[in-house]
Amino acid sequence: MPHLEAAFHRGRRGHLRDLGMLPPSLTHPLTGREKQVIVRVARGMSNAKTGVDLFLSEDKTHLRRIYKKTGTHDRAHAVALLLIRGDITAADVLEPLDDDR
Repeated sequence: MPHLEAAFHRGRRGHLRDLGMLPPSLTHPLTGREKQVIVRVARGMSNAKTGVDLFLSEDKTHLRRIYKKTGTHDRAHAVALLLIRGDITAADVLEPLDDDR
């Protein structure tokens, strides 16, 4: 996949996206809210605790969107893939959250 990333950085993103060759994270990056959700998931928080922290319902809408964008089907796979791709970092997961300070 390095050749796809190189083409992306050379400005051919639209062409490759049209061909369906780019990973979803490059064509549909995570929103700030989705990143907040997945960081809490990576920390092992339950959907209920994440909902309370972020004032969300527990309906898993944000997780479903993350799964769709990453092509994953569960929490662990989504976290692993997003860590590997650099969408989230170990620092995101390990640093205290605002409410932890």
